[in-house]
Amino acid sequence: MTTSAPPPSVLVLGTGELGTALLHALTTHPLRGSTRIALLLRPATLLSLPHTTLTDLRTRAVDLLPGDLALDNTDQLAATFAHFHTVIGATGMRLPAGTQRKVCAAALQAGVGCYFPWQFGVDYDVIGQGSAQELFGEQVGVREMLRAQEGGRTRWVVVSVGMFMSFLLEAAFGVVERDGGGRVVGVNALGGWDTRVTVTGVEDIGKMVAELVFGSREER
Repeated sequence: MTTSAPPPSVLVLGTGELGTALLHALTTHPLRGSTRIALLLRPATLLSLPHTTLTDLRTRAVDLLPGDLALDNTDQLAATFAHFHTVIGATGMRLPAGTQRKVCAAALQAGVGCYFPWQFGVDYDVIGQGSAQELFGEQVGVREMLRAQEGGRTRWVVVSVGMFMSFLLEAAFGVVERDGGGRVVGVNALGGWDTRVTVTGVEDIGKMVAELVFGSREER
């Protein structure tokens, strides 16, 4: 199996459920070596991080950078991204419309070596344009931007994992019913008991991305 040098630097965008799993998998990967790993957070979030979280991130040699995906413009984001070889999007559910296109444009403008867009759910090529979900259409547009880049300078990777396993446990999703004490009292099918759903645990998504970042050339 042929191995290649790990990327010199990786920037993770977001520290929610997915971002946390990605950081853990990246920082603990045996092939990390001297790769710089950084986390982009809103300035207000940086100022309010608990001391225990700061200590944990510093222990794992994670650099903290201020930045706001919603408020910063393309040029500002590109200036930040330009310092990194690999940029991984790990947030977007609550961001304003158009943010994913802006982040993609910034990655291409910065000429990053590898970009993982925030597309860890459904396969947007299958859904296509015209979906009732505005975000789905935007995600299709992101893929169109990546495919249309001149010279193909930025390599991009989409990791389609279906649904996050944790979504199935949320009350609003309607699959698992709980009583007032939090005990499971019922399980509902999605549409019908013959409906098949692909789900992946967030920890496994983190491990998968870390292997794509640090793994062998064949695995990449």
